[in-house]
This record gives sequence, structure tokens and C-alpha cells, in this order.
Amino acid sequence: MNKIGQKIKSWLKGECYLPNKDAAELIDKFVSLPREGNTENNAYAWDDFETIEHLNKEVELALWLCWHFADKFPARHHREYMAPEGSPYFKRIAALLRKGKLAEYSSLDLEKVKQGDFPEDLRKLLDMREVHPGKESAKRPNP
Repeated sequence: MNKIGQKIKSWLKGECYLPNKDAAELIDKFVSLPREGNTENNAYAWDDFETIEHLNKEVELALWLCWHFADKFPARHHREYMAPEGSPYFKRIAALLRKGKLAEYSSLDLEKVKQGDFPEDLRKLLDMREVHPGKESAKRPNP
């Protein structure tokens, strides 16, 4: 089967191969959108991103990590996807995805990831604390 045929078959099955760079850009744009009165297509792109099974396992992991942090920082009202405190985590996930840093974790149990059960070294990669020699100041709580 040629490449176009494979893409059509995947699309019909609700699957998609999205490159890391494109997924990272989508995540960054989504958390940068003004939540109220949004007329851009990025909110719709996010809906599509969430509903498709990603053949790129790094992107699938990134999505489940996003779901974890959206649950950890729930929306304050119906027009939000999550509280603003979750946005830095989404941006960090996008940065890690762009750099290919999620590849070694792409075989994790995704249901456990959504619940926050992931390896300590991945937890450290996602840590948003600024560490200064001899002093630690937390920007965000540990994931």
C-alpha cells in the first residue's frame, strides 16, 4: 500500500501520525489562546488532537501527560480547559516533545500516567521548580 493509502486507512480508523514538532506547536498554541471569545481554529485542533489515536507514541504520551495536568489543575469555570497554573506544565511537555526527550518513556502505561504514576526521572523532567545553589524556590508544585 502506498503512503497516501496508508494515511487514508489510518484516518478512517481514527489514527494519526503527528510529528513531535507539530504536536508541540499545537500544545503551545492551545495554552496560549485567550480562552474567552476565541475565534481561532486552535481550540478545534485541540479537540481533534484529543480524540485521535496517535501512532507516534511520544505524542500519545504527551497527550496523556497533558490530561494528567489538566486534571491536577481543574478549570475554575466552564470556559476554561484547566486553571492557568497548568499552562507551564503543558509548555514544558511541548518543549520536551520538541527535543525528543519523551522517547524513552513512550512505552509507559498511559492510564497510570494520567493518574500521575510515572517514573521519578520523568517527574524530574516535568518539574517546574527553579533550583538555585543553596536555595530552592517553587514556581509550581511537583507533578
